[in-house]
Amino acid sequence: VDLQALEVTNLRSLAAESGGNSETTGAVASILKIKGTEIEQSINEMMVEVLGYYAAPYGDPQVGSNQAVGPDYADGVVAEHLLRRSASIFGGTNEIQKNIIAKMVLGF
Repeated sequence: VDLQALEVTNLRSLAAESGGNSETTGAVASILKIKGTEIEQSINEMMVEVLGYYAAPYGDPQVGSNQAVGPDYADGVVAEHLLRRSASIFGGTNEIQKNIIAKMVLGF
């Protein structure tokens, strides 16, 4: 539902921009960035939770196995999850994006 709502918001933003209404473009871009990173992080977190110990990056350390545990699609899920945690910082922290929204929409 969140992903579909993000898509609709993105399409609305594109329609407004192509129609010549670009008054709140910065605020909408900030909203899309915040919500997009939150959705991305929650999807990755859910993948780790669903896979459980199969998401572990390596085998049993007592045996000395360096091979991934579980099915092939589980390989690298934890690494991807940890990388995606930084997505809320890449394009400016979410707190800065919220300040941009407040300034553009509320006029602060």
